Amino acid sequence: MHYCYYTGDMIKKSYIIRVAALKMDSIEQKLIKVLGNSCLERISIMGNFPSVTISLHPDSFEKKNIDSVRKEFGSYCYSRGENSLEKVVLDLLREQKSTLSVAESVTGGLLASTIVSVPGASDLFTEGFITYSNEAKMRRLGVDAGVIKRYGAVSPEVCIQMAGGAASTATVDYSLSTTGIAGPGGSTAGKNVGLCYIGLHSPEGTYCWKYQFSGSREDIRKKIVFSALDLLRLKLEGCDKRLNSFIEVIPDQ
Repeated sequence: MHYCYYTGDMIKKSYIIRVAALKMDSIEQKLIKVLGNSCLERISIMGNFPSVTISLHPDSFEKKNIDSVRKEFGSYCYSRGENSLEKVVLDLLREQKSTLSVAESVTGGLLASTIVSVPGASDLFTEGFITYSNEAKMRRLGVDAGVIKRYGAVSPEVCIQMAGGAASTATVDYSLSTTGIAGPGGSTAGKNVGLCYIGLHSPEGTYCWKYQFSGSREDIRKKIVFSALDLLRLKLEGCDKRLNSFIEVIPDQ
């Protein structure tokens, strides 16, 4: 799909490309590389990290230009059109006949709410676990008390166990987990506000990725949700090169 606007009696459609996990300077550099130094004067760029929408005017660019831009962004492009990331992810799950659950701490249900905002999500999304306290993580997801005591709730070790616990409890193919410090308080030695871990359980193993976000409490929580969904998208699309940046990979036995 495209954005539409009127020019005289004609309706013209802008080409839309949505990209994830790139800073603005990187986005601009890629556009200049493909379209030339003056291209930014003819392009609308909306949003900011971690999600940016690029709108290219059809009077200024041909379809071959759009294809070149899409190729340059590669796996960072999550949609050619108006589809949201959550819609893209659910469509991929549907194509692969796979199911999903989530285990949330720092996001407190925002991830599940984002997923179920897409019509038809109930075909793929089975349930969500909001395990804000350590006791809830242990009781509902089977997180080991010793692991929490040794590493803390905001750690890759706990995040990985949360993802695995959500997958086994819900009996699904994929699960996402979130744990972190959204602020404004809560930081400890070596763990600042904005630190978070996102876990992903898949049929091939359980992964965990570390982020350090900035912004308000709500900004940080929204960035975690978007990044978790993008992580799942990359896995479903088989983007192995991007997956190599995971800090932990624990294969299923």
